[in-house]
Amino acid sequence: MQNSLLVQPCRFRGVLAAFVVLCTAWVLVGCASVSSGATSEAVHVEADLSVAPSAAFDTPLEVSDMQRTVITRGRGDALRDNDTISMKSMVYRASDGSAVSSGDQWRYAYPVSLNDAEPGIRSVVSGLPSGSRVVVTATAEQFFGDDRPIDDLQPKEGVVVVMDVSAYPAKDRTTVATLTDDEMPEVTFDGARPVLVAPSLQTAPPAQTVSRTLSNGTGDALTADDTVTFRALTAAWGDGGIVGDDFASGASSRRLADLPAGLQQALSTAHVGDTLEVVVPPSEGPGDSLSEQLRHETLVFVITIDSVSLGE
Repeated sequence: MQNSLLVQPCRFRGVLAAFVVLCTAWVLVGCASVSSGATSEAVHVEADLSVAPSAAFDTPLEVSDMQRTVITRGRGDALRDNDTISMKSMVYRASDGSAVSSGDQWRYAYPVSLNDAEPGIRSVVSGLPSGSRVVVTATAEQFFGDDRPIDDLQPKEGVVVVMDVSAYPAKDRTTVATLTDDEMPEVTFDGARPVLVAPSLQTAPPAQTVSRTLSNGTGDALTADDTVTFRALTAAWGDGGIVGDDFASGASSRRLADLPAGLQQALSTAHVGDTLEVVVPPSEGPGDSLSEQLRHETLVFVITIDSVSLGE
């Protein structure tokens, strides 16, 4: 099985057409109980979950047994063995601190079934409150078993893993009436391309769709019968995990009238060239076209409108 810590993120063309998470489950082999120790405590990681972490430690870091240190303890319910959780992760070599994971790995959250995973992952994650960040140190053999992700990662070689773990919502989240612009999730751009949406685990989403304009275009106003060509970065409200990225896979074209209700509302007053941030609750979102884990999740869309075919 290809390990999901290192598999390239699924690229969704037409993010509104199908939200199906195809990435594989994360399988670990570990010890019966994992606690903090001098090795895992020697790794310095940012505690702010809105920041993509980097693991800083003196090299070479000598690793023997598997250890886990909680960097940020979440405020959610404890994760249980039968949960399917959302996980972000980065893997580093203990010998020199170099990243084993791809550079943009952290933006993507993967579904992990704790019930189906090997005992090691349950030892690391089970019982943690949702919204936690942890660092794990182990040998590649302890962490991955025989399914090591790259050929030159040796069985006894030490690895450092940083993980954010959270539960998918089992029902629609408790909501607030609305959000001000300042309360909207922060969006990070690389040039004109959105690349990261800050997680909102500590905040309730709005009861109805809320949008704001991040940059103004100079093109035509959209009308109800238009076919719109756009790119959308789509993230889960809770952990900010990217579940669709048209900026990587290519623009989508859809009739405005065929979009989910929340996006129709947000785009109905937009112009070609606008970049919008749109927060859409489940009741106004894509519904059954989402993967099962995301059907109760509020979604955050960062949309750039590229062009429009005028309605007849």
